[in-house]
Amino acid sequence: MASLLEPFRLQKRRFDVYMSLCPCFRRQKGSVDRLIPRKSAIFPIFRLQLTEAVFFCFVAHHLLYNKLPVVPAATVFMLVTRQNIKMQSNMTLLTGNGMPTRQPLVRMSEQLRQIPLNFDDVIIHSRLRDFDKSVGDSGLSIKLGHIGTERYFFRNRQVSLQRGEYLLVNRHQTFDCFIRNPTPVEGFCFYLSPRLIQEAASGLSRNTEDLLDHPAPKSNKAPRFLEKIYRTDENELGRYLEQLRPALAAHQQLDFNQVFFDVATALLRTHWRTEQEMRGIDCARRSTREELYRRLCTARQYIYDNYCNDLQLEELAKAALLSKYHLLRTYKQAFGITPYQQVLELRLHKATRLVGEGDSLSSVARELGFSDRRSFTKAFKKKFGMAPSHYRAG
Repeated sequence: MASLLEPFRLQKRRFDVYMSLCPCFRRQKGSVDRLIPRKSAIFPIFRLQLTEAVFFCFVAHHLLYNKLPVVPAATVFMLVTRQNIKMQSNMTLLTGNGMPTRQPLVRMSEQLRQIPLNFDDVIIHSRLRDFDKSVGDSGLSIKLGHIGTERYFFRNRQVSLQRGEYLLVNRHQTFDCFIRNPTPVEGFCFYLSPRLIQEAASGLSRNTEDLLDHPAPKSNKAPRFLEKIYRTDENELGRYLEQLRPALAAHQQLDFNQVFFDVATALLRTHWRTEQEMRGIDCARRSTREELYRRLCTARQYIYDNYCNDLQLEELAKAALLSKYHLLRTYKQAFGITPYQQVLELRLHKATRLVGEGDSLSSVARELGFSDRRSFTKAFKKKFGMAPSHYRAG
């Protein structure tokens, strides 16, 4: 087989695609032997040139039957052309600067049912209405919500992913995905290879001289990331994904090599920040500390969603499934501030925007949940060193 293919200088990856076409044909005996496509065949051809596809028909038949077939060229051209059009209507390949790249953005829909979801350095833009799939061995992935709600089942729990959130899933993980919606649900899934993570980690942890002397990444063990739903506004990775979203949705041409490296770098920085916060929690067992951190993040997300309301510690503790005093103590251990300080910080941050836009101080105080204008002015001056009226004038 190697001697047959060597003169044609086929790349191994392309040859694998070619060989997958073998079951798509059967032999018809008669006055001449012909290659007939099977009715149930699914052609895994994406962007093969027609001449290459016709050439493969001859090669495959020669490998199977040790003789060259007589194939009506018009029939083969028609079949391959029809399948190319059908596949390309469901898949879009975007590359940086119009050049081929190993890190594509691919739009997919029903094809996701038939393929294993363990890619390396690929972005999948999914668009689905009715979909369910069990994944037995996933790749390291970052699932970014875009339109609608995606539901995932893993670690004996259900999580819902929406716009403004992302889900992190480690390599070799098992989970189920479930979508039922009358309108299409869209999302982006970033698959990152172990090699990419190692290169990004080397770039962050090694100095310039060391990188010049030893450019190859050191073979450190890949980190185990904390799997949960993250808000895109709570860390560096989420903010970078939000910056990428418009370009990905509009199919803009990007330098995907740089995009993947930046995503991996932001992921590692966010991971190290998360590890630092978890280490602050006074708990001996790693598994207990991770579960407690997830609950504290639930409390923090509840604050982000409701900080303009009259938040009570009791409802915050109920949302996090913790006692009031346990929540107060561990929240400050992890995030360095109390829940009340977190609420006040978010309110004042939004106040700077509202005051700058010209809203009256009374309306700003009322909208942000302060008891009156006086309490708002006092908190604002303590935080920024000036009254809201002076801030607006400045």
